[in-house]
Amino acid sequence: MDTPYHLPNFSHIKTIGSNAKSPEQLQSIARVLKVRPLQSVDLAKAADVISDSFQIGAAFGGWFRPLFRIGIYEDLRNRLDVQLPDQAICLVATIDSSVTDVVGTIEISARLPIYNPTANRRYLYISNLAVDNNYRRLGIGRELVTHCESIAKKWGFTDIYLHVMADNFAGQQLYSRLGFEVLSSDQPWHIFPWHRPQRLFLRKRL
Repeated sequence: MDTPYHLPNFSHIKTIGSNAKSPEQLQSIARVLKVRPLQSVDLAKAADVISDSFQIGAAFGGWFRPLFRIGIYEDLRNRLDVQLPDQAICLVATIDSSVTDVVGTIEISARLPIYNPTANRRYLYISNLAVDNNYRRLGIGRELVTHCESIAKKWGFTDIYLHVMADNFAGQQLYSRLGFEVLSSDQPWHIFPWHRPQRLFLRKRL
């Protein structure tokens, strides 16, 4: 576990999912999309988005999914306590300004150089990018990353980093289109029962 504050790292994204909405509905959703900091009222829906997006707890027929969701909920709640100016913030994408309807999440945080030996000072790292399965392919992931880039510039950073799974080709395409480049790769993870694949470490110059 290598995220700040000992939070789980859900840095890969999956962009395949069913979408029953009509093109007109999807265009309408895209027009009203808003990105803002995580609030306490968002916790339950944000936990659902993350657990569904990354299939957290899907092993063993999903029996442990409720437990994992509780853990994600508590981690999100803790994030509200550790969000600090110029250091860490969790963002959510919503489609309704009056009734909370979270359709995406992302986190950006300043890490110590120990996590990136090539850095000589704190560097900004993106994690926990997740989009509701029913709202994929609407540019929500791109919008969330773009907001993180704007925050990074305001905080005075010139680079931004993230991990993506080597078998997540859709995620790699997204980051490539946004200007990220691969710096290195981790060894494959062989932790039962998840058997995580190799991760790629990416950077973008701002």
